[in-house]
Amino acid sequence: MISGNRQLWKEVGWNGLRISVPGVWETDRLGDCYILMENDGFPVLEIKWNQLKGKFSPDKHLKRLKSKYHKQKTNQEIFSWVVPRSWSRILKGYDITGFKWDGKLFSGKGLILFCKDCKRATLLQFYENRYKKNSVSTLIDYPAVLSSFQDHNSKGICLWAVFDIRAELPEQFKLLRHSFKPGSYELVFEAEGYQLAFYRWSPASVILFDNDLRSFARKVFPFESCEGVSESRDCPDSIEFLVLPSLGFWKKWRQRLRKKKIFKWSRLWHISDANRILGIRAESNRPMDIDFLKNICSRYGVV
Repeated sequence: MISGNRQLWKEVGWNGLRISVPGVWETDRLGDCYILMENDGFPVLEIKWNQLKGKFSPDKHLKRLKSKYHKQKTNQEIFSWVVPRSWSRILKGYDITGFKWDGKLFSGKGLILFCKDCKRATLLQFYENRYKKNSVSTLIDYPAVLSSFQDHNSKGICLWAVFDIRAELPEQFKLLRHSFKPGSYELVFEAEGYQLAFYRWSPASVILFDNDLRSFARKVFPFESCEGVSESRDCPDSIEFLVLPSLGFWKKWRQRLRKKKIFKWSRLWHISDANRILGIRAESNRPMDIDFLKNICSRYGVV
């Protein structure tokens, strides 16, 4: 089983959900409320979740799943399955419905979970490859994975941990968009008049080969044309920009009505050991709490 040395495991966090998985599993696809993990080129775990407004009906969700597979003509049969007691004890705070499926290439076990506290329904599907019975993907320590599952945080903090980045944000910040391209990641959030964007660039050695950090920062965050821009550095491996436009009372009032984000702040820093450059950009229609933003920076890093 994939258990043993838990130091080889990693924590994945995305849009309110967090779970620990073997370190050899990789994130293959992401949606707003969707994660697909793979190992050795084959799917091992698929998770979907949604916030429910009405009454939870596990039978309805199971019928919908059966209908989906039928429409896709996957020749996969789905049937109800009694969840082991050990699993039920681990997930004692949830309403649990179990199912299995059989197909030509994959079979597997699945769970539909409902949390009465946060009103969130989650679908977890563990894949088994029929042609790789002795592979890592089939020797799963299910209890270890399930015991780490969380669909909400009582402290109001949301973990965003995928690929090689990890960030913590207050849960009121909602994801607007995300992009994971080779060498360039971007996650953009919004809440309370703020728009926060997280960046990760690599390899830093190539980016900074004919650029210094300041020149690169000016390329990705072009503040030269902004009124009231200032620049500061607390160490050679980081740089900050702050835009505080000098506006009269009525002009400020008009800008707020237009919801134009005229106050801007950004920080970039180079992590030489990881060969990465990280950055955070903040924009608001009102003056920002710089200490709050620096605290967000301290909770953003690479793993």
